[in-house]
Amino acid sequence: MPMKSDYFTLAPDINIYYELHFSPPPSNSSTKIIMIMGAYATLRNFDESVEYLFEHYPSSIEILTYDHRGIGYSKGPTLERQTTSLLARDAYQLVNHVWGNQSPVHVIGVSLGGMVAQELAVMLIPEQRLLSLYLGVTTRGSYIRPFSLLPKWFFSRIILPYFSMKSDNEKMLRSIAPYIFNEIEQEEMEELIKKYLTDCDKWFIFQDIDGCAQHNVAFNSHYLTDQHIQQIKNAQIPVTVQISMQDKLLPARKQQELADSLNAKILVLERAGHTFNRENRLKMYESILRHIQSATN
Repeated sequence: MPMKSDYFTLAPDINIYYELHFSPPPSNSSTKIIMIMGAYATLRNFDESVEYLFEHYPSSIEILTYDHRGIGYSKGPTLERQTTSLLARDAYQLVNHVWGNQSPVHVIGVSLGGMVAQELAVMLIPEQRLLSLYLGVTTRGSYIRPFSLLPKWFFSRIILPYFSMKSDNEKMLRSIAPYIFNEIEQEEMEELIKKYLTDCDKWFIFQDIDGCAQHNVAFNSHYLTDQHIQQIKNAQIPVTVQISMQDKLLPARKQQELADSLNAKILVLERAGHTFNRENRLKMYESILRHIQSATN
């Protein structure tokens, strides 16, 4: 599976790191997919799903993954207040840089990345460039969102240091395990923690408190308006929403609300939390594959 990695300069002080996986040779007729990661996490968390799609997709395919501005390998300040709309504009410019400003794309997003994907969809629809939308473990946000009024420093100086972040990566992983790794058997959870701790900064940004604070700001300020909901529905493109029934971060009812509002197909994982075991990861990969194939047939 050939892969190109590079930086895209958004601004003189902001460079977005991205990886483009493709079936040789890349062509205008290839199926093009952008995958958008969630909070506190890097593009490395998509590696397994990218590999699955390349193994099973029957024709030429290109998959674009990247690190959000200011985190992971993406360079740049985290001073500007981040919103899902801002992060979606980053993704939109990256798509145009990689594939040009006319190429239609499939958009996949998970968790916070699913919120960014919603906003990106709204940007692509007027140009008739959105082929499909797949949203995993995410919501439309809330109309009433009091935390959206909090400044970044409130998260970086108070909430995260005193209530969330831990002094080292293992303590951090084990502290979030009941909320992230619930519904994963102890043995498999230990395997995951061991894998992540081998090079944790490659997978997560736990020690980047400003980056984590910005993701909290973006998450807490997101809301997909009724107007934008209708815009996505009017586009009449395939939409799938994956719902985790045991998610302790984003309640299943909020995920279902998103699916209902978009008249989306759904994949319900009954025994899944915010992070999946092997069995549920495979179910999601299979669902993404079916979704992309149905949208291209």
